[in-house]
Amino acid sequence: MGAKLSLLAQTAPSIGIFSYVDVLNEIHYVSQLNSSKFLKTCKGIDPNGPVVIKVFIKPQENYTVSAELDKIRKESLLLSQLPSVLNFSKIIETSRAAYLVRQYMRDNLYDRISSRPYLHQVEKLFIAFQILTALQEIHKLDVTHGDLKLENILPNTWNWISIADFSSCYKPVYLPEDNPGEFTFYFDTSKRRCCYLAPERFSSQRATSEKEYSVTKEMDIFSAGCCIAELFNDGIGLFNLSDIFKYKNGELDADALLCDLFPEQEPLRQLILDMIDLDPNNRLACSQLLSKYRGSLFPNHFYTFTYEFLKNLAILSTNVAGTGNIVFNKTLEDMSSVTDECVDKFYVDFEKICTSLEFPLTKLEQRGGKQYSFKLSHSKAYALQSFSKLQDITTIREECALLFTSYLSHAIRNTLSSNTRLKCLELLTIFSQYVSDENKLDRIIPFVVMNFDHIDDENVQSLSVQCLCQILSLVEAVSPLNENIFVDYLMPRLKRLLQSSEEKSYVRVVFANCLGDLVTTACKFQELSFASKEIQQKIPSSADQLAQGLAVMEITNHYTRKLLQQVEDLTIRLLTSNDVWVKVALLRNILPLCNFFGKEMTNDVILSHLITYFNDRDFFLRMTLVDVIPGIAILLGPIALEQYILPLLIQTLTDSEEWVIVTVLQAVEDLAKIGILSKRILYDTVANVAPLLLHPNHSIHQFSLRIVFEITQQMSDAEIYCGLYPIIRPFFGFDIDFDLETLIETCKQPVSRIIYNLLCSWSLRASNSLFWQQVPNEHIDSFGNNAISFVTKDYIPRNYGLVNGKDKFNKKEMILLKNSKDIVESFDKKQIPLTIEDKLWIDKFKTIGLRDSDLWKLEVLREYVTRSTKSSGHKTSKPLFNNSSVRRNYEITTELSNVMPRNVFFDIEFYGDEILNGVETESTQSVEEESRFKANLSKRLLTRERLGSIVDMHGSLVLKSANATGFATQDTQNVNVRSKSTITPSETSKSKSLRSLDSSKRYLVKNSYEGKEKTVLQFLNKFEISPSLRDLKEFGFITFAETELNTLRDIKGMLIASLVGDKKIPVISLNISLKDKPYLVGGSIQGDICIWDMEHVVKGRRLKFSSTYECNATITHMELIPGFDTLAVSTKNGKMVFLRILHKDRKDGKRSYSFERIRELDLNKKSANATTIDEYIVNFKTFNNEDRSHLVGLTKSGLIIIIDICSMSILRYIDNPVTHGAVSCFDVDTDNDTLIVGTVKGIIDVWDLRFKVLVESFTFGDSTPIKSIITRRSYHDNTVVITGGSSAALCTVWDYSKLQCKMAIVLSDEQPSISAFVANVNNLESSGINLKMKQDVNNQEISSIAVKGSSIVISKLETSDLIICDMETHSNSKAIAGPNAAYYSFVPVQATAALSFILIKPMTRKPILTKQKNAVTLSVIGQLGQTPLVITSNVQGTINVFK
Repeated sequence: MGAKLSLLAQTAPSIGIFSYVDVLNEIHYVSQLNSSKFLKTCKGIDPNGPVVIKVFIKPQENYTVSAELDKIRKESLLLSQLPSVLNFSKIIETSRAAYLVRQYMRDNLYDRISSRPYLHQVEKLFIAFQILTALQEIHKLDVTHGDLKLENILPNTWNWISIADFSSCYKPVYLPEDNPGEFTFYFDTSKRRCCYLAPERFSSQRATSEKEYSVTKEMDIFSAGCCIAELFNDGIGLFNLSDIFKYKNGELDADALLCDLFPEQEPLRQLILDMIDLDPNNRLACSQLLSKYRGSLFPNHFYTFTYEFLKNLAILSTNVAGTGNIVFNKTLEDMSSVTDECVDKFYVDFEKICTSLEFPLTKLEQRGGKQYSFKLSHSKAYALQSFSKLQDITTIREECALLFTSYLSHAIRNTLSSNTRLKCLELLTIFSQYVSDENKLDRIIPFVVMNFDHIDDENVQSLSVQCLCQILSLVEAVSPLNENIFVDYLMPRLKRLLQSSEEKSYVRVVFANCLGDLVTTACKFQELSFASKEIQQKIPSSADQLAQGLAVMEITNHYTRKLLQQVEDLTIRLLTSNDVWVKVALLRNILPLCNFFGKEMTNDVILSHLITYFNDRDFFLRMTLVDVIPGIAILLGPIALEQYILPLLIQTLTDSEEWVIVTVLQAVEDLAKIGILSKRILYDTVANVAPLLLHPNHSIHQFSLRIVFEITQQMSDAEIYCGLYPIIRPFFGFDIDFDLETLIETCKQPVSRIIYNLLCSWSLRASNSLFWQQVPNEHIDSFGNNAISFVTKDYIPRNYGLVNGKDKFNKKEMILLKNSKDIVESFDKKQIPLTIEDKLWIDKFKTIGLRDSDLWKLEVLREYVTRSTKSSGHKTSKPLFNNSSVRRNYEITTELSNVMPRNVFFDIEFYGDEILNGVETESTQSVEEESRFKANLSKRLLTRERLGSIVDMHGSLVLKSANATGFATQDTQNVNVRSKSTITPSETSKSKSLRSLDSSKRYLVKNSYEGKEKTVLQFLNKFEISPSLRDLKEFGFITFAETELNTLRDIKGMLIASLVGDKKIPVISLNISLKDKPYLVGGSIQGDICIWDMEHVVKGRRLKFSSTYECNATITHMELIPGFDTLAVSTKNGKMVFLRILHKDRKDGKRSYSFERIRELDLNKKSANATTIDEYIVNFKTFNNEDRSHLVGLTKSGLIIIIDICSMSILRYIDNPVTHGAVSCFDVDTDNDTLIVGTVKGIIDVWDLRFKVLVESFTFGDSTPIKSIITRRSYHDNTVVITGGSSAALCTVWDYSKLQCKMAIVLSDEQPSISAFVANVNNLESSGINLKMKQDVNNQEISSIAVKGSSIVISKLETSDLIICDMETHSNSKAIAGPNAAYYSFVPVQATAALSFILIKPMTRKPILTKQKNAVTLSVIGQLGQTPLVITSNVQGTINVFK
């Protein structure tokens, strides 16, 4: 193209440029970008996107530029491998013109400098670093640019630059000094008169020479220096054309010029001077510049991490240009997937980014007050901190995080994936703490708010609201530009989001929960703005300044009023929402809104809507409302509380849902605790709460006690004993001190749930009753409630002031009252008349266990039950459907008249019961017999199904299929074949479903429903029906439970029998069954099990065992399954064996026993071929009820497993914390589904088996190892007997729900310190003991312990003395057997209201010791008829029976 083209330019044809572009294939003209005479630049579009076309119009038809185009092609091919270069990817020549085509970029660096948000200093440094690095890579390829300027540096939206329009192949290297037109023709395409060319390129001699010259690297360095100077000078060029000539001639001092431009940036000045030195030889190469200014100008992380990380993202998001192709050759879906990959990389490398840039990551800690945090999906939660707290870190002070947030802002706009948007939002939020407050508002908030409009995914909308809330909470300074961001920008967008999400419940729930925090932040912004204006104005010194201040104040008030109106609109829209969960979410964070509105508007806007929630059908909404009411009451003050809020709370005490009542009591307790209640209403509060002390709900009972306690703290002694005590006196056993512990211990027991439910039923069904007969009472309490009075025996209308027809009693009722002979006395001795109907109801209460002395409790609960049964009908459960059309259909269906409920009964039939006509098979039959049996069974089932009618998919309660094929198990020790299902659900009948256990038994589930309604069938199909142990015939018939032994006070300690097994070896376990056919089972260490008939043993007829069974392995433990004559045995070979005990009465009057092996579970089935046993159960407990039959076992490795006895499958594992020590013992409280575990560190862990949750852990005393744990449900709820834990006692009795020691048995005549029996729940991991140093001497004296009813039997190791301690009547404690039994003395001591001691005084003489072989190792307690028994076993295996 050459330098002489400027002379030929006027001869070029002057036609429209679009006519040159339209002749190209697949490229269409869009617009012209500049009107340069040399190369016309226009914008076009091709199938892959927008492109830039540089058109060179040939001055003559025979003019050729083939040589130059070849050079450009070679150069473009070299440059295509660089991610920072945008090369020409299409180079075309026609007879009329030549075309250079590349990808279109919207902005160049000059445009970006003047665009918002303006470049930050760190961004400018990174762009300069990129320019030098890119130029270094270009020069390594021996390529020079020739026309480097801001217009040819193209940044993308995240400030990654691309250098474009290389011109060394077609623009002149040298220009004449006397012809400025040449410069304008070739290089001044922007008409800005800025000159980036090196001074040495202006040489008239070389410009007119025929010799070919090339652009040197030093020339590019000079141009790059000019670009960097202009970048930091906010777009003002360093040189124009005349300045370049002055600089070349020495008339312009570059150092002085740069000092004026950058007075405080010495490293930057030196960098530019090193690049624009007049002598090309003195200009440093790019590699030298990068090395020299590392650490002084460019941060070190540019070199070590940031550039390479962002470069990899750039490589992923761009495509390498090929010959004849456009760089931008990806579809929108391709680009979106590339963005997703980049964000995934960002997400995975998040912690690496923070580590490389020294960004602190603070783990979230639970502290008081609200703490903002954020959690990445793959990582832990981090606390968010304000920018001001992190400014001491250099990378944060320089805001290096902007380099990464820029990319995330770019990605969130260009992705189509919702998951990627969610990741971007998370990353933007957590990176926001590392940028200044102004950049949070300018650079991050707009991209978060943008996602409000992402209507395709409500998770994105919800997360964007949460991110907005958290980012704004970190802002501590607001610029004047952003002071009204809420009123002008955020609130309108939030309102639009709320309006557009009417059908998106989750978005509205999140919005409601965050509104309070957003309003708090809005108030903070206004305060910051107002404070900054006050600082600027200070004290007005003139009338103009005063007027200006008043004008500013008026504007501020205007924006405040506008904000108030906007928040009010949003709040009312949420308060009146049809979605209950939106209301709940708003209530969870309602207090910030109340603070924002103030007292008056809270009353008008919020409270007026909240009171309607008390009548809402959703109990959770009512409970949430009550939970937040105390906070609102504190804001509104005592008047609104006493006249408005507290009466509503007291009325809600009769709510139909007990959890709502619990929440109300908790709210009243909080109000009483802070002392906001006036004394005049405290008495009425106690009067309304006191009957709840008898409520069967434990939480209601406890919180009622706490309210009484808190109210007593607000009163003087005179007020307590004169006014309060008469109200609560009936509810306590004796005169009390008003501390919480005493109140809890002395409060009388509430009625049982059965009694309470029966009382409610009586109140609703009473027709001819005097017990429920009310008399008029005009008294109104402090809460506006009419008092309810009931008739008494001495009732006379005149005594009640009812003489003018106001009496509700008619003559018939008065006659009934006078003739009534049966009465019930209240606690204050008032006589309550009873009709015959009332007497029948009272008899029902006595039948279910209510004593005559407790009948007064019914009288106390009358008023509360009357109110609660009346209010229970007002609140019904909320419909299950939110959609209006579905709800309409639902209501129509449920409101049909004459529709009676129907009972549907389920039944279970096993295969052998019906299909096989009584044919039974043994589980251990041979493979051939089993296969033949299964085949016949399958054939008969299929025949039966073919005879039936066709049914649909939903026509039965099918849980598993019905046909059966045989398959063999892998267990070589017990080979058998089981049936496996192959029939589909549609092949079974409508009223039956075929199911199976893990055993060979298969069963049918029938139901009594005979209809064909599909919805009913689908509903019934959801029920999981499985057989219980009583349904499984191999376990035998259920036996009657033995009577619970109350005490051993009548036992004399007489030895009536000594039993010996087959061999004289130690007995591992003893089990006694004292039902209709009593027997004793003992298991030895060698695996032998012996059984004795206890009737014959007690009568002395036969002392030899009746039968034996060999397990062929060492027995670790055995136990009878409650309610069945089935023995569970664990052995060291890893097996659980279940033996059914069979008995038969012979003609000679004797009874014979035998064992039948019915079930077996191998814990090591997977390792059956191994030579060693991996795992076995060392101890276990069994329990059986209507719902489930489980075995809880402890393995040798300390793992607790739960086994379903019916299916013989392991349900789950419980792994006790390793830091608490190895598990030494455990027991199960089946009534409460609680597992209590003891460890060698003396730690007791309490597990909730329903949820597999560790509820509580504690130690006591000196944390000696726990030796045994025995639960006693019959004695008292939540009571457990613990051996170990403290060396100060032989054993202790605890209430594990309260972590309170109830009793301790102490082998000493001195009372131990009470502190040794106080539970410690802190620092359990660090409280481990050194087993070598601590010696639990007292615990070593116990060789065995047994508990039955209220009795504890202890055997001493050295003397084998048997000691009985009574947990109810301590004075009944005694020693019953042993050589020293006559020398013990027992002293009961009441240490505190809750703790008592039984002191066993040591003997005055030397004790008689027994031989080690006679030491007692096991003991059990039983009762045969009216005869209590204690059975022990010693080391030799001798079993002694005492009565």
